[in-house]
Amino acid sequence: MYHDTQSAVHVSKLAAEKLFPQVIVTTPLAIGVSEHWMDHKGTLTLRPDVFGEVLYDVADSMRRHGIDNILIVNGHAGNAGPVHQRLDGYRDKLGINIEFHSYWEAYNEELVKEQMESGVCPGHAAEFETAFAFAAFAENVDWNGVDYDSAKLTISDAGQAKSDREYHHQAKLATVEKGQAMIDVAVTGSLHGWNRCFHRLAIAVGAPLTRFLGETP
Repeated sequence: MYHDTQSAVHVSKLAAEKLFPQVIVTTPLAIGVSEHWMDHKGTLTLRPDVFGEVLYDVADSMRRHGIDNILIVNGHAGNAGPVHQRLDGYRDKLGINIEFHSYWEAYNEELVKEQMESGVCPGHAAEFETAFAFAAFAENVDWNGVDYDSAKLTISDAGQAKSDREYHHQAKLATVEKGQAMIDVAVTGSLHGWNRCFHRLAIAVGAPLTRFLGETP
């Protein structure tokens, strides 16, 4: 969750700097819809309805302060479905322009093939997310004392357990250069989308993320 939030905020801030002073980045929502990861000890999740209401209230707060264009920059795949289901309702109730964007939507198959040796993107703590972390917040990556192959997994779903081990080994392929290349594309892609949609922007980010307004996984 922490990575999802940080990555969405990182992309949002870089994009906002290029659009300054037209765009602001708000405090992110750091807990999102993660029921599918509850097998992983330490995961925190919100019910989709609760998450949707919190997101609505944040957007409404911004509306009351005069923000009428909101881009939600998302960093967590589990948030996408619940937000898309509610997006039209947000627009109708609030009467403002709200859009939703997962930052990895800027990536195409050619880019992933070029940059990701594993061919996996985004993946869960695999090559892509680890490379992103190396480039944006390297202090979060530490292999010292990690003996994953000897660990006894408590993941009950056989498919997820298999993927988890594969992702661990793929993470070793990550480099700073790969991460920076992917970040640059995410920022550029987001800017193109935002410039098509808005005259004045608020970027909301978040997490796990979710993202917000003004606008994270």
